[in-house]
Amino acid sequence: MNRTSLSVVCDSVCEHFKINPWDMFYKSRERGVVWPRQLFQYLASKWTSNTLNRIGSYGYDTYRSGNYDHATVMHSKRAINNLMDISDRETLEVITSIEEIIKKSIYKDYNFIPVEIHLLSKCEKYTESFI
Repeated sequence: MNRTSLSVVCDSVCEHFKINPWDMFYKSRERGVVWPRQLFQYLASKWTSNTLNRIGSYGYDTYRSGNYDHATVMHSKRAINNLMDISDRETLEVITSIEEIIKKSIYKDYNFIPVEIHLLSKCEKYTESFI
């Protein structure tokens, strides 16, 4: 799995849900806020190498809003995994959509060309020379 920053994951989740980060980390139990926050914590643990404590404190450190401990992040991961285990269509679609945004950010930020594309272009050049 490619590694990225917490800010890229946060921005990707916020872009998908069309919310600002401060709202996502605001201490609230409303579904419109909790769902994106749980997805952020789940995806941050998947796409970054940060500790659960660092993921939980990201909102507070960056936006002075929310400050969640490692147990909250573990709960978020468990909640999302449970939804994925039962193949919840909405969850799978949302995660796929956000991960596409994350991938685009990684490629854009680092001018990174995926290996498959690079190899494919080389294969096309070789094929053209034999035709």
